[in-house]
Amino acid sequence: MKANPTVIIALPCTRSQTVCLVVALLTWTSTVFPMETLASTLEEMLRSEPARKLAADARKMGDPKRGAILFYQPYLACRKCHAPDADGNQIGPELTRWQERITDEEIVEAVLEPSKRVRKGYETIRIRHSSGRVIVGLKIDDGDPLILRDATVASKTYSIPRNEIDAIQKDRSSVMPEGLVNQLAGRGQFLDLVSYLLAIRDGGLDRARDLEPPPQLYATRPLPEYESRVDHRGLIESWNAQSIQRGQAIYERVCRNCHGTHDQAGSLPMECASTLTDRSS
Repeated sequence: MKANPTVIIALPCTRSQTVCLVVALLTWTSTVFPMETLASTLEEMLRSEPARKLAADARKMGDPKRGAILFYQPYLACRKCHAPDADGNQIGPELTRWQERITDEEIVEAVLEPSKRVRKGYETIRIRHSSGRVIVGLKIDDGDPLILRDATVASKTYSIPRNEIDAIQKDRSSVMPEGLVNQLAGRGQFLDLVSYLLAIRDGGLDRARDLEPPPQLYATRPLPEYESRVDHRGLIESWNAQSIQRGQAIYERVCRNCHGTHDQAGSLPMECASTLTDRSS
């Protein structure tokens, strides 16, 4: 929307005039920038654009080197699930080798809507154990025992005897949660990330190795020294109803993408399945 240029002149104002001016500015802002636009998340704003345009902009404006740094950041967990050299032991599919070539637009959609199209072999299943516990993972062996790869730790597998399984449900959601792009700083970083994904799709493993950033650009930093002087007990004791409401808002915005709620299951189980037979490869 094109707004008319506004000229602001500093004049002496009484308190009432100042209040009126603030109300007028807020009214003008809500007209030029509707509230739903101001309140939108990055994911919602990106979804409002055609995937083709985002892909084209990633080609023109994205930087695969910057995108590689984002891909390796621990807080996004891209590399944890899609390590280029994991030899099939990763939670997510290999992004440098494709049995069927994926288009630029489909890569954009895969980042914004990971459950829209799940690559064959990476569908998750949800098992209810006879103990009442639930485990979500990727099927490795459909025999007896049924063997699953853990949905969060690729090196961990579960061997579950068939007679201990109460129910098996195919999960339509991807292990990759929606909303991850909200951890990016803005549209520019999204274009960088897509640019990197396009580069390793086209250039394969060699291109992925060329773009791998030095560890100092993505290594997890140690906790700052001042953390040792923070009164954590005092912080916890100061919690009140408002604290719980703020925490619930954060959970609803970020955590529920993976862990779900009591009414709607997420892509990861809410309780640990540690009592199931566990074997590390």
